[in-house]
Amino acid sequence: MSGVLAERYIGSIRNLYQKYLDDGRNLIHLLNIRGFKVNAAMWYYSSETDMWKFLIASPYVSRSGTNKSYMLIQSILRELPESDLSLDKISVIKLNDPIIRLVRKVKHGGEFRFNGYIDGILIEDAYIYVIN
Repeated sequence: MSGVLAERYIGSIRNLYQKYLDDGRNLIHLLNIRGFKVNAAMWYYSSETDMWKFLIASPYVSRSGTNKSYMLIQSILRELPESDLSLDKISVIKLNDPIIRLVRKVKHGGEFRFNGYIDGILIEDAYIYVIN
């Protein structure tokens, strides 16, 4: 992490339910099976909206567009009736999205939760499944 200021802080813990964590994991698995290679996926909290958003970055987004990406995700969500995920909780983004570029700098092995500063920019809270 050279050149990166990554300060972990203990702040208010925002509720990210285990069900959402499991639903995200299941969606990533099914997307990868369907050829939507997930290079990065995370739950990302923003105090501006006071909401968690499930961010998914894939080359599929650049190649096929956001509409096709959302259509594929919606078709998978229909196959997961027990899931609490819906398209209003999901954002598909390109691999060069600024949030993805920042979080790559604190990459860990496996899933991890992060809140803190990266290059002077605050990541309020994030649960990262994969970041490549």
